[in-house]
Amino acid sequence: MNALLTPYDKGDAKPAGRNLFRKQLLPIAKINYKGRPIDFTRDYLAGLVKAFNDRAYDQVAFQLADAANTHTDDPERFRGEIAALEMTDDGLDVIVAATEDGSRLLRENPRLGVSAKIIEDYDRADGKFFARAEGDAP
Repeated sequence: MNALLTPYDKGDAKPAGRNLFRKQLLPIAKINYKGRPIDFTRDYLAGLVKAFNDRAYDQVAFQLADAANTHTDDPERFRGEIAALEMTDDGLDVIVAATEDGSRLLRENPRLGVSAKIIEDYDRADGKFFARAEGDAP
């Protein structure tokens, strides 16, 4: 199982409700990740949406990165959860259902960078397999 941490940011978080925010998570584009080319095609991104909708994970958290800018599961860094992944004309958007602290943070800093933690070859204990699934978005 591999984890890809995609350092990509395009655009501001936009309010989509009281504590809901929409932000582009991934573009349709080719990137170089630690020397490995990754082609975020429409099909690749649609696979992430399918895994999300099939509940590859019970919860996909909106987590703040730590001081070293790494993905962490520290519950103290939890600021909400991902309510939906949606395809757009130019990529994949994330809909964040933020906590009060998370909402305040996104209102004060709509340019806050986000990245996806994509888990490849995710083989769950119950036998379900996902070629790739989005694990969190700090």
